[in-house]
Amino acid sequence: MNILAVFISLPHPARVRCGRVQISFTPHLPKIQRDLRTNAPHDRSPLPLFPSNWHVIKYAAMLKAEAYPNLDLLRALAVLFVLFDHTATALGFHTVGYVRFEWLGRTGVLFFFVHTCCVLMMSLERDSNITRFCLRRAFRIYPLSIAAVICAIPIVSLHPWEWISNLGLIQNLTFARDSFGSIWSLPLEVQMYFFLPFIFWFARKSIWIPLGLFAASTAIARWQPHHVARASVLAFAPCFIPGVLAYWMFRNATPRLSAWFVAPAILTITFVFLLRPNWTFSAWSACLVLALLIPLFEQGTNVIVNRCGETIAKYSYGIYLTHSVLLLWMTLTWKVLPLYLFAVALLSWGCYHAIEGPLIRVGKQMTASKQKRPLPEPELSPGEA
Repeated sequence: MNILAVFISLPHPARVRCGRVQISFTPHLPKIQRDLRTNAPHDRSPLPLFPSNWHVIKYAAMLKAEAYPNLDLLRALAVLFVLFDHTATALGFHTVGYVRFEWLGRTGVLFFFVHTCCVLMMSLERDSNITRFCLRRAFRIYPLSIAAVICAIPIVSLHPWEWISNLGLIQNLTFARDSFGSIWSLPLEVQMYFFLPFIFWFARKSIWIPLGLFAASTAIARWQPHHVARASVLAFAPCFIPGVLAYWMFRNATPRLSAWFVAPAILTITFVFLLRPNWTFSAWSACLVLALLIPLFEQGTNVIVNRCGETIAKYSYGIYLTHSVLLLWMTLTWKVLPLYLFAVALLSWGCYHAIEGPLIRVGKQMTASKQKRPLPEPELSPGEA
């Protein structure tokens, strides 16, 4: 067992230093996470560096800041699945053996649902006010989606009310056509936001509550298409609820599996799902297994892997939208493929720094001004949905 003593600075108003905090790894990791959040939830000062134990110090700093590299990796792989699916389809490749590429992209969307629900439960743990939560999410989702829809107007022919539905992300409620391919999942996420604050109050108390919610959601999902066609978000509830279960396990389970097996585990779940894909039992099972499995892995400490996952996750929302809009404006061939990929990377970077990032900060400032003691938003997952 690796044990290392580090100094933790308590935030204002304490302004004192606690003694040496013993950090014991795998056997008591959840307790460490709770202790670090309790003792220094606002502190962002760097921990002292001991060169011979650099990776241990980095791991302690990661826990202190509530960073989860494995969730960044999951989101990065999810958006790459979607990008690969749409790119390969545009090039004329639809299947490899019995595997259809369209289901690879849909697998990425399923993983987005689990990831989004998990990290937003953690966000609610920091601030459970419903108004502030919805306001932050609105500033996170709508600015870039509106910009993407506007870019599609010269290319796509829709009725005015369908454009309004796309701008408001309510296409499933009005039966409007999508302005471009990847926007179909955003109304589901937006509508799920209204349920999460209420789920949060109950689900954090016992593992049986999210398990019961998952069981109930499968019954509702089977019932929904035959009775409430517009409420299609209910059909995907069994894909969102496992994120609540993952949240509970991150807070209470002990990670015992090596971080090096996170990516292989995600790819294995993907491969098994693609053998018999569908939107019901297979999708629900894949999301449930992912939610049960990923909290059991130790958080990755490899600098290169973490930096790659963090970077792709940070720009993932831009990648998700811009590549689909680009495909409206260009005919993709092998000759222009490098230019297309470069344009996706450049536009994603530009959209984040010109639209996403500034308006996310506006949303945080607006909500922070209404708090008596505003909590800084940890960099839990820079690319959270």
